[in-house]
Amino acid sequence: MAAIVLTPTGFAEQLQEAGMPPAQAKVVAEGLAAMYVQHFDALVTKDYLDTRFAEFESRIGRELDHRFAQVDARFADIEARFDARFAEVDHRFAAQDARFELRFNELESRMQLGFAEMETRFAKVNVMLAVILAALAVPVLQAVLVWVA
Repeated sequence: MAAIVLTPTGFAEQLQEAGMPPAQAKVVAEGLAAMYVQHFDALVTKDYLDTRFAEFESRIGRELDHRFAQVDARFADIEARFDARFAEVDHRFAAQDARFELRFNELESRMQLGFAEMETRFAKVNVMLAVILAALAVPVLQAVLVWVA
């Protein structure tokens, strides 16, 4: 950056050329030079601003990274809790499915036994009907044979 050179005599001459009385121009130039010397450390330069903005940008970047890391950790925690809850629900559904399957198998076995028992009863009824039919048909056949003979 270019250095700023301020000479009180040069500034006083410029003030005199602009129409200011020489004594007043000299006092104003010396006062202004004293003020610059006294407050030179408070001057803000482009380099200073660039440095400060770079520091600010770096600090904000670190803070944002930290915040995003916190948010990511919270999301990971919530996702883990959801995964655990869904695993628990899946386990409960699997247990319920197993109970249903067992119950349906028991009912199917009982129904098969019931059907087998009914088949046995029907077979007995058929035998009894055959015996009754034979008991009724034998005398009729004897009568027909006697009548034909």
